[in-house]
Amino acid sequence: MNEQTMLDLRNRFLRYVQVDTQSEEASPTAPSTAIQLDLQHVLQQELAEMGAQEILLTDYGCLFATIPSTVEQDVPTVALLAHVDTTAAFSGFGVKPLLHEKYDGAPIVLPDDPSQVLSPTEWPYLQS
Repeated sequence: MNEQTMLDLRNRFLRYVQVDTQSEEASPTAPSTAIQLDLQHVLQQELAEMGAQEILLTDYGCLFATIPSTVEQDVPTVALLAHVDTTAAFSGFGVKPLLHEKYDGAPIVLPDDPSQVLSPTEWPYLQS
């Protein structure tokens, strides 16, 4: 994958995580909040721009699309599944992603709340 493609993917991901998709546990509806559809609408538009076909966003927030094969030979179909809602326990509004391109392994202090620290001791996956 070339550097421009990686940059595009990173920027796309950073854009996605800034869309508030907070769920509501007590809600009897699906999706549990209307804002969960906001990210689905972004994804729906991007699928159309990349040439996807048969794009359908249901009232339940399920997004379906077909991406045509780019190879001549007969290959198996692949399905990609994901949910877009985030926990009701934390606000999804005003998310400001932090990107550490050259992470040095030190504890990460969150800038908006210095009492919140991600420590490699507590979170060993930060060490890899």
